[in-house]
Amino acid sequence: MIATAKKRKRKSTAKLRGATYIRMSSDKQEDSPERQQADIDYIPEYKTADLVEQYADHAISGTASGNRPDFQRMMRDADDGRFDVLFCSELSRLTREEPIDTLNHLSRLSSAGVRVVTKMDGEINFSDLPGLLMLIIKAHANRDESMKIAHRNSNAFHLAAKRGEWPAVACYAYKKKFRDPEYRKGGTLALGDKQEVETVKLIYRLYLETDTSGRAIALELNRRGIPSPNGGKWNYGSVRNILVRHAYKGEATWGRLCGSFKTVSGGEVIDSPGARSLKDEADWVIVKCPAIVSVKDWEAVQKKLTSRVTRKTPYVGGGEFLLSGPLHCANCGGPMRGSKRANSTVTSYACGWHNDFKECSHNAIREDLLLAYLVAAIREDLLSAENLDRLRASIERGLGKKSNGTADATKHLRKRLRRLDRDIRAAVEEMTRTPDDLHGLVVERIRGLREDRDQAAAQLEEVEATRTGG
Repeated sequence: MIATAKKRKRKSTAKLRGATYIRMSSDKQEDSPERQQADIDYIPEYKTADLVEQYADHAISGTASGNRPDFQRMMRDADDGRFDVLFCSELSRLTREEPIDTLNHLSRLSSAGVRVVTKMDGEINFSDLPGLLMLIIKAHANRDESMKIAHRNSNAFHLAAKRGEWPAVACYAYKKKFRDPEYRKGGTLALGDKQEVETVKLIYRLYLETDTSGRAIALELNRRGIPSPNGGKWNYGSVRNILVRHAYKGEATWGRLCGSFKTVSGGEVIDSPGARSLKDEADWVIVKCPAIVSVKDWEAVQKKLTSRVTRKTPYVGGGEFLLSGPLHCANCGGPMRGSKRANSTVTSYACGWHNDFKECSHNAIREDLLLAYLVAAIREDLLSAENLDRLRASIERGLGKKSNGTADATKHLRKRLRRLDRDIRAAVEEMTRTPDDLHGLVVERIRGLREDRDQAAAQLEEVEATRTGG
């Protein structure tokens, strides 16, 4: 108790470690980071706290936490005890999720010892019923406001696309050209960075003129030092996104997928059937833009992509080579594919990316050698001293539970036998006081009690035999 008191005293005298969280769902001025930071600056506790971390998610909706990387980082840091108090402009900047999700986030922060303080509402407190009710009301209002925003935006974006404007961020190799640059309104798509335009052309040319895969194209782009759309390395997904995007043939498509809450169907805003679910083509809006590839090449790519959906190289489902797929090259990460020479019983696995731009050496291994290694590794792991001790402990626990169960059954049966003996003696004594014409009923009752006792005695004998191993 003394140690605990000293620990609390040291914590109370230490300077609070603070962190801030800022979220922008768009580039609107009222949601700007500067405005939110100015709000946080007014919080008295913020002025005295030791700022240890700042978190910010820009142009991301607050209706879901999974797609906010800094929010996730903030929650992990809170669990690790990196800060004591989190400062926000208002609760809606932290989250606009359902009330139950909002409560879960705040409860997780509270469990980590983190308080949440906002400029608009002060410290978020839900430790008592009034505070909890107010929090639920605020969370519900924030969620309701998100629904209204989704309704307005769905309608406004749909109408903008019908006018030939592009309501979203420009995709790779394009830029937004605004009718009113000062207010960034009326944006249409125009060709962007020249290197990005040439990269799109290169991707289509490689896919059409060679028999390489999307992964092989990503490998070549990385070899040439060309940055991906997010500035990092290319992969199969980023290459495929380029190959399937309608904008590159001069027809950017708006409204192919449903929003999280609202969507437009038949010209009317309706509740979304599911986030990112595909809409009917009749509800798509085609926005004309400069083409980077011809319609003919774009359609040829789609046909080739479709033909490859069910094709497995070199055998469907890996054929008889069970390790084709799970096995990957240690040099480049490519898939190792099984093969067997004609008139040979030897199976081997080789790197499937060796023939794609020759980026990897012909890394190969025989199946028998690989299986011998795997069996030895599995045996070593399963039969290690630690695992054997764990297995013995598990068996002993199981036997202990069984032994305890047997002991309980024995105790119960012996107790039942004593009760039946007592009932039989009482029935015999009762028979001496019972009129002669009722003796038959008492006899039947005694007979039933004795049958129950014999049955209980047999069960007890069986349980004790099992317990002693007899």
